[in-house]
Amino acid sequence: TIWARREDTGRWTRAMVGQADDIGAAEPVSFHIIKKDLDASWIDHEKQEVVNATGRYAKGRIYGSAELLGVDLLFTGNPYASELNAQKLEFVGTENVEGTLCDVVRAEYGGRALAKRWFIASGDKFPRRIVEELMEGAERIYDFSQVQIDTEIEASRFELEAPKTYTVVNLPERRTAVNAPVGAEPIVADPSTEPGQIYGSAVGDTGTPFTAEDIFGTSYNSEDYIGKPLVLFFWASWLPNTPATVGDIFTIQDHLGEDGKLLTLALRERQPENASNIILDKERDDIVVITNGGRVGGAYNVARVPVVVVLDQEGKIVYRNEDYNPGETIDEVLKLLDKLKG
Repeated sequence: TIWARREDTGRWTRAMVGQADDIGAAEPVSFHIIKKDLDASWIDHEKQEVVNATGRYAKGRIYGSAELLGVDLLFTGNPYASELNAQKLEFVGTENVEGTLCDVVRAEYGGRALAKRWFIASGDKFPRRIVEELMEGAERIYDFSQVQIDTEIEASRFELEAPKTYTVVNLPERRTAVNAPVGAEPIVADPSTEPGQIYGSAVGDTGTPFTAEDIFGTSYNSEDYIGKPLVLFFWASWLPNTPATVGDIFTIQDHLGEDGKLLTLALRERQPENASNIILDKERDDIVVITNGGRVGGAYNVARVPVVVVLDQEGKIVYRNEDYNPGETIDEVLKLLDKLKG
């Protein structure tokens, strides 16, 4: 049984209670899970624990001893976000699923993500079936039956009740990107300057100073890095060669160390958390990812990505590359950084 409640923020709180069949287990595993935004709490009856988690530990479909197949596809923090961001989304007809007429929509996401067909009830708009296309002739099917849409849900449904003898376990927090507030304007590309100071975007110009916040709200001011080389790496999570681009970002960061600063600016992101999570999933919390840097991109005349701009210790632009080549461009950047540091 699943209860879902939409909060004022637009995010969802959901409670899941029931039993899951576990391969190799003689008896079904009982579960009770509460998920709210980036937090999750659940009862693990097998371990006799009440577990509280946040961030990455609260994501996924396995909670303690229970694996909830398909539920993670339905009840993400922002339902249908990945589908609306799909590379291809098409209506492929209607089909009857256990007596419910459904509109069938197929989504292709690109990369390693599996294409899915969503069977959405024409009446209440809640999915009755999700089909993952594993490969030609092979599919994984999730069916959802006995669905009842009701706006009146008791508050107690969203509370855990466990025996007092159970141990409470709080898993450590790990930072995970979340959507920036709607209408947020943290970028300031035109700070007060001394009279007569001219900024530009070409090699030889003084780089336009700016302040920007990453998706966690940490502020960065480009002028704080005067005295050290500053690398501005403009990119995007939706680039076809993202893995190679991310590898180059890591190479620059590792090469700079404490001798300079790297700020990456992901431009034109539909889902701001995508770029940050790509980096965080590689266990690189040391990489700064600014996902609302459109005004900075405009100030530096960035029309397409990737673009790498290097400022020297005085804030002057000494390198700019708009014909980005994985490996080759980074070799040029590393050689230049060695000269600046030496």
